[in-house]
Amino acid sequence: MGTCWDVSRRPDEVDLWFEQHLGVRPLWRGQQTRGFLSRVETLQLPSGQRVVVKIRRLQERIWGCTDAQRLLAASGFPVPAVLAGPARLGLLVATAEPYIASGQIVSGGDRLASAHAAALAELVRCSPRPEQVRSLQPPPAWVWWDHDGVDVWPPVMTAGMISTLTRRRDGCEISRSALVLGFG
Repeated sequence: MGTCWDVSRRPDEVDLWFEQHLGVRPLWRGQQTRGFLSRVETLQLPSGQRVVVKIRRLQERIWGCTDAQRLLAASGFPVPAVLAGPARLGLLVATAEPYIASGQIVSGGDRLASAHAAALAELVRCSPRPEQVRSLQPPPAWVWWDHDGVDVWPPVMTAGMISTLTRRRDGCEISRSALVLGFG
């Protein structure tokens, strides 16, 4: 309930996937979060390390996204390194990465804008070239401007998402320029 796709799995299925791809059974299961696109579980290794397993609907783009994440981590950008996956989990796909505890909440106008701008500039500088990663198609629905459908938004969009994006779209120019990696 509350998600577009059913990403639920029994805990023993996740434990078996974890053992097959990380070589150990988790000792402890922590926080579980379900969102629109994925389910996230926090598990603990026998070594004490906490690991996040992300379970998503099977889409080919996940392999390209994981390629980009691995290359970003290798470049020194502060992103969790992929430990396992993407690999099938039934009809879904899962990945594992180290758990990163929440950071500090920053507030304060210009300082916050400067920090975001610096982080975005570093992300762009460290991002791999499109030919370095597998396909990122189809894009997430909220950035899929050039879909083949007759409506403004792709068919997987919910009414609430369409309303929000339509308000944000007003006044924006849609570009069909060369492919670049970014975030959406």
